[in-house]
Amino acid sequence: MKLGAALALALLAAALHYGLSQPARQALVRDGDTQRRLRAERRDIERRLVPLQRSEAARARALVVLPAASLQDGQELPALRRLLLANVERFRVGRVKLGVRPGQGDSLAAFSLSFEGDLDTLLLAASEVGSRSGVVLSRARFSPSGSAVALELDGFLPRLSR
Repeated sequence: MKLGAALALALLAAALHYGLSQPARQALVRDGDTQRRLRAERRDIERRLVPLQRSEAARARALVVLPAASLQDGQELPALRRLLLANVERFRVGRVKLGVRPGQGDSLAAFSLSFEGDLDTLLLAASEVGSRSGVVLSRARFSPSGSAVALELDGFLPRLSR
């Protein structure tokens, strides 16, 4: 009798294991795989979205700083030159060189800007140029220059779509 009850309990435990817990474990593994796949998709979408958000933010800043309605055709380059120089002149930097040229594709104008100073001042000036002028910085390069540090910035003014 005890052997029969033990055998019945063992069969019941095996039936519960294979009937309930095994399928639940498989569903849990399947759901975990789905969750990992969805997280990877979300990270991929976020990674692709960041440059678009930056570009859109630059366009919004450019609309505030350089309203397209106030610029006649051909006036974008002098306006960008004045704006960049005004941003840099607020800092104690030297040997300022600026080149502005017409842009291509999605850029209205492109520029190369270089100047020298101490590192903290250069970081502030670069931040100011990038955040307040509505331009997109595409490259920044620091290099030693005598007792100072030189900073070269390349960037562009995005074409404003209205």
